[in-house]
Amino acid sequence: MANTTTLTVDPEKRKRSEEASAKKAGYDTVDDWKDARRKKTYDEGIDAGQWDSHEEADDYMEWRKGINQEIRDIQAGHAYEHGAGQARERELRDQLAAGETRQKAKRMAWSDPELVKKRRELEERTKLRAMYRTPEEEAAARRATSFEREARRNAQQQRDSIVGRARALGLTPAQMEALNQGLQQTDAEFERQIKQARIDEAESAKEELDAFKQAAVEQGGQALMNQERLRFEREQAAASRSSSLWGSILSGVATLGAAALPLLIGSDERIKSDIDRGKTKNAAYDFLDNLDVAQYNMPGANTPEMGVMAQSMEKSSLGQQAVTEVEGVKSVDVPQAFKSLIVAQKEMHDRIKRLEKK
Repeated sequence: MANTTTLTVDPEKRKRSEEASAKKAGYDTVDDWKDARRKKTYDEGIDAGQWDSHEEADDYMEWRKGINQEIRDIQAGHAYEHGAGQARERELRDQLAAGETRQKAKRMAWSDPELVKKRRELEERTKLRAMYRTPEEEAAARRATSFEREARRNAQQQRDSIVGRARALGLTPAQMEALNQGLQQTDAEFERQIKQARIDEAESAKEELDAFKQAAVEQGGQALMNQERLRFEREQAAASRSSSLWGSILSGVATLGAAALPLLIGSDERIKSDIDRGKTKNAAYDFLDNLDVAQYNMPGANTPEMGVMAQSMEKSSLGQQAVTEVEGVKSVDVPQAFKSLIVAQKEMHDRIKRLEKK
């Protein structure tokens, strides 16, 4: 058997030393003192990204303890002399080294402030819930995702616009009652869909967080770039959905009936001002000539669709009024685009009539 040096520690001396340390630190028992030290070590490890929880730290420490105990048992056994024990010891030490390498990689990855910031953003998203107990928590949740922020902003704008048009048109009491009922139903369904979106967002964030933590350890800064790409794609898709969510719900509410038609279209000449029909001259040609249409896939969608590129619509004055931008992502306001299309169609019709007369 290989020569080893064994250090013997007097149990009573160790006990007295631990009791003195516990008392000095302000703890009544050694166990309380050890628990506090362990918690502090674990908290520091969690802050550094070495562990995700106390449970994970406990598991890792227990794993190390088990490996070291097996090594001691091997060294004390007869098999050690015959080579089998030595081979097993090398295998166990390799496992310990690999485990420590993983821990070092995690500590190194989470020493990068940008990676830590992104991890915490994802962690906050995983905490989203459908319902909250206090108004403060609910307000924080409403600011947590760009989808909900923009959906609520667009909903408020569309609601205010409809109410303003209703007042300008002078609807009858019966029409106003139908409108109010429709708006209430729309708001209720909107909130239901927002709550479901929060649940979906939390589940999506959990998957992203797991993938990001693994990639951060293995790839470092590249993981941040990949996460930013995913964020851009997610927000691009969300921007398109959020801009039309409330309006699409409103259009499907049956109780609105005829009262909503003039409000949704908002084309009553009596409520418009500064009307200038000459401004639309040549608008259609410029609008249609600049349109860039293609088949493509949207983020997260498996089915190809056909449509227009928002950037091409911005090249004409008629198209510009139908393009919105949220956090760098452009989207097409479909109701506004429909109005632009009507203008273009009207001008093309007039051109055809003039050509037919020649």
